[in-house]
Amino acid sequence: VSLRRKWTDSHFCGGSIISKTWILTAGHCMF
Repeated sequence: VSLRRKWTDSHFCGGSIISKTWILTAGHCMF
Protein backbone atom coordinates (compact mmCIF):
# COMPACT_ATOMS: atom_id res chain seq x y z
CA VAL A 1 0.00 0.00 0.00
CA SER A 2 1.27 3.49 -0.82
CA LEU A 3 0.10 6.60 1.01
CA ARG A 4 0.26 9.67 -1.20
CA ARG A 5 -0.24 13.38 -0.71
CA LYS A 6 -3.24 14.49 -2.77
CA TRP A 7 -1.89 17.97 -3.58
CA THR A 8 1.56 16.82 -4.78
CA ASP A 9 0.83 13.18 -5.72
CA SER A 10 4.06 12.15 -3.98
CA HIS A 11 4.54 8.95 -1.96
CA PHE A 12 5.20 9.57 1.75
CA CYS A 13 4.65 6.25 3.48
CA GLY A 14 3.83 2.60 2.89
CA GLY A 15 2.00 -0.23 4.57
CA SER A 16 1.09 -3.90 4.34
CA ILE A 17 -2.39 -5.34 3.86
CA ILE A 18 -2.85 -7.86 6.68
CA SER A 19 -6.57 -8.61 6.16
CA LYS A 20 -9.62 -7.37 4.23
CA THR A 21 -10.15 -4.53 6.73
CA TRP A 22 -6.69 -3.81 8.18
CA ILE A 23 -3.51 -2.15 6.88
CA LEU A 24 -0.34 -2.13 8.99
CA THR A 25 1.87 0.96 8.73
CA ALA A 26 4.36 2.84 10.92
CA GLY A 27 2.96 5.20 13.56
CA HIS A 28 4.78 8.25 12.17
CA CYS A 29 2.84 7.88 8.90
CA MET A 30 -0.37 9.05 10.56
CA PHE A 31 0.98 12.27 12.11
